[in-house]
Amino acid sequence: MNRTDAICVLVIILVIVGIVSALAYSWYKDQDKKGKSKDDNSLTVQEGDLITFDFTEYIYTKDADGNLGYCVYQTTDEEIALDDSIPKCVTFNTILLNSTGDPIVREQMTAIIGRDLSDEVNPGFNDLMLSLNVREDKTYHGDISMEDGYGKRNESLEKKIQLMDTVDIYKMIDRVEFEARYPNELPLMLGMTFNDIYWNWTIRIESITNETITIKNEPNIGMTLDIFPWSVTVESISSSAGVISIQHRPDMSIINSAIDAEALQFYNKTFEDLTAQIIESQQPYPGIIISIQDGITIDFNRENFGVELRYEFKIIKIERD
Repeated sequence: MNRTDAICVLVIILVIVGIVSALAYSWYKDQDKKGKSKDDNSLTVQEGDLITFDFTEYIYTKDADGNLGYCVYQTTDEEIALDDSIPKCVTFNTILLNSTGDPIVREQMTAIIGRDLSDEVNPGFNDLMLSLNVREDKTYHGDISMEDGYGKRNESLEKKIQLMDTVDIYKMIDRVEFEARYPNELPLMLGMTFNDIYWNWTIRIESITNETITIKNEPNIGMTLDIFPWSVTVESISSSAGVISIQHRPDMSIINSAIDAEALQFYNKTFEDLTAQIIESQQPYPGIIISIQDGITIDFNRENFGVELRYEFKIIKIERD
């Protein structure tokens, strides 16, 4: 082999080595990209991540025999919402319904782990996600205590209606409020009578001033009042005491049924103040009748307050800066 041939062979070898090196480098970079992509797609959630997720919130319950069960309080899963075999909480069945009567399904949620998630759901749910090393496209389950969830019930939101109660015969009402309530009866005149929009018994105008209207309630003894989820009758009328005695007659069918505070605000001052309290605290849910012993006890706390909670959730997407 002469010198020229040797140089040609060397050049060919160098070219081949270069090509092989380039292919090897290209393969390595491709694998590195795939590895990084795979790692990015299986991130473990951490504080500050923006996550998109589905979830169902369950409330643990106990029956009369002390057996542990659960009910769905809220969900982003339409199948769970429409599955009648899965127990639903009172609020879910009575309030979380749309105009056609179908359950309201929450939209898939997006929140930042930490700040947003603690506000959107509760701090306990946020901590649960972090403790389970949650990744994308996997379903997780976990329980959180009442303290880590929505906290204790507000005992001031639990009200009782006595089974035997009284209504004042005479009542003074702000004139602007009265005229707004009875626009079809204007102009008002002394002695005029019409049906009360709440009690549906006859009321009579007793006095009229620029500021107030005084009315007299005139029910008939024995009449049935059809304004509550339970039966109520007028038992007696005492002119000397100035009161009408009414008897509430609930039965077990009303236990765990819902009733709005607004439906009771004209009943007595207690519920009028309660309506204002609920609006102020942005508590948009009704009361739940929890007992009829020694009175009708209504709890106006949200159902998921003061209870242990269970969550089922799936991370759809994790985004990190």
